[in-house]
Amino acid sequence: MKAAEQGHVDAQYNVGYCYEYGNGVRKNQDEALKWFVQAANKGHVGSQIFVKENQLNAKFEKADRDVQTLLSKPDNDTLLKLFALFKQGSIGNVTGNRPGFLNVKGRAKFDA
Repeated sequence: MKAAEQGHVDAQYNVGYCYEYGNGVRKNQDEALKWFVQAANKGHVGSQIFVKENQLNAKFEKADRDVQTLLSKPDNDTLLKLFALFKQGSIGNVTGNRPGFLNVKGRAKFDA
């Protein structure tokens, strides 16, 4: 901790990592982000990746909240596109078997 407080970039990354995963300290994502940002600002690549992922996740969560508070329901094509983007962003590529022919909605979601 002392080395991190003195500005050593690898120590800052390590402290951030410990707070992120609760290694030797109580898990604290805000504290982790603080240390990762300090290391990222000094050019630490692993910290830069963590900070960018954190920013992307925050934008994704905001977009999810915004969609939940729309004043009117979008048409089915728009809903399908939103679902596809959400699924790709949160889960990744489609897995499993394609739903049966009579499950039109399930097939559309699977194909999105």
